[in-house]
Amino acid sequence: MNDVLVTVYIVNFNYLKYIEQAIQSVLSQSYKKIEIIIIDDCSTDGSQDFLRRYHDYPNIRVVFNTKNLGLTKVNNIAIKLSSGQYIMRLDADDYLDPNAIKILLEKFSENSEYAMVFGNWYNVDKEGNILSEERRFNIEDVELLDMPAHGACTMFKTGVLRRINGYDESIKKQDGYDIWLKLIFDHKVANVQIPIFYYRIHGNSLSSNRESLLESRHELFKKHAPRLNSKIKVAALLTIRNSEIEPNEVLYEEYENKTLLEVIVQNLAAAEQIDKIFIATSDKRVIDLVKKSPDFDLNILLRPKELEYLHVDLQSTLDYFKVQMRQYDAVLLRSLQSPFVSSTHIDAAVNYMRIFKVDEVIAVVPEDDSMYSYSTKGMTRVFDPNSKLRREGDQLYRKVPGFKLCSRIADSKVHEWRIGNVILDELSAITDQNFKLFKKWTKSN
Repeated sequence: MNDVLVTVYIVNFNYLKYIEQAIQSVLSQSYKKIEIIIIDDCSTDGSQDFLRRYHDYPNIRVVFNTKNLGLTKVNNIAIKLSSGQYIMRLDADDYLDPNAIKILLEKFSENSEYAMVFGNWYNVDKEGNILSEERRFNIEDVELLDMPAHGACTMFKTGVLRRINGYDESIKKQDGYDIWLKLIFDHKVANVQIPIFYYRIHGNSLSSNRESLLESRHELFKKHAPRLNSKIKVAALLTIRNSEIEPNEVLYEEYENKTLLEVIVQNLAAAEQIDKIFIATSDKRVIDLVKKSPDFDLNILLRPKELEYLHVDLQSTLDYFKVQMRQYDAVLLRSLQSPFVSSTHIDAAVNYMRIFKVDEVIAVVPEDDSMYSYSTKGMTRVFDPNSKLRREGDQLYRKVPGFKLCSRIADSKVHEWRIGNVILDELSAITDQNFKLFKKWTKSN
């Protein structure tokens, strides 16, 4: 592939401090047949004066936007201007390994059906010091393609991006995930397990705002689920043990003038993907409250008390009510253990199941602290969030109790059961056990 033209476009907005290193990393590539398109998105830090010096470079085109358009619109401008058979975005605060283009093209040469190829990367600080290396799984071994390629420094066939109409300009974040969902079910993708670029971590990095990214990801699930799969019929089953077996007074605790029971039910009712809400309990107090309150639109299932003992598996409850659940494609199991899971997360779980066709979706939060296990030599660290080597499979996640979306409920012995996940924000992950501490903290702040 020594004769194909590659377009590298550099997106800049107020990155005067870093833009020269980004440009030079492209000019220094071992593969030379490259056109560079630099698009300045109306910078105000002097970047435009600096970039004018590249006007006379034969293989560089500099574009100055007259107003700030945002990343996805700039991406589409670059696709329209591109003359290359392959195209890749480089953000102005990042920079490439000298062999990045060569390595990606060599991977493309292995299979003419590849539409995109991506690699690993180094995380660096503001000064360019390496903080860690990010290593992805070999995509050929991955069955559940729910982890997208990095939005930057992923190489595409330009024609493929044009055929799928490029980037959705209504999306402000997670543009890489949007393209990923457009491609992975109809095209072949590949990766190289070599670091090919340097990703700068600083206060302005998009990835620094986890909650905002989660919201954007959920919007993408909502957008793509109808395109990739038909709607599935979902029942929510809220299970509450009898207070004689397990104290459930937390249900009547109030948060923002609502009991936790009301919080749970209202989030279920607000979820667009839930078709019907059931409550399974033998607790007369709960049943009376549900019957009397006009705020509860629930279908009561009287659960035998013997199914509510702590040692009894929840599958027994599902089996007992299998007639009521049979008409549904999936059942969302909810309990008071995680009262704040929002309707957004509920819809995201259902849309995730529709997109990736998994058997189960659980709610999780990433562990950000070091984790240890006991060994013959004492405590051994099994996860270090500050490790210099950050492998995709090393990240640990804590399951949030009281939330599980299951398909094919009647068949609990399905082989190769596939489990997906939705990541919760801080509030949604609060459990009933730490609610009182949380309530005390919010009052004091």
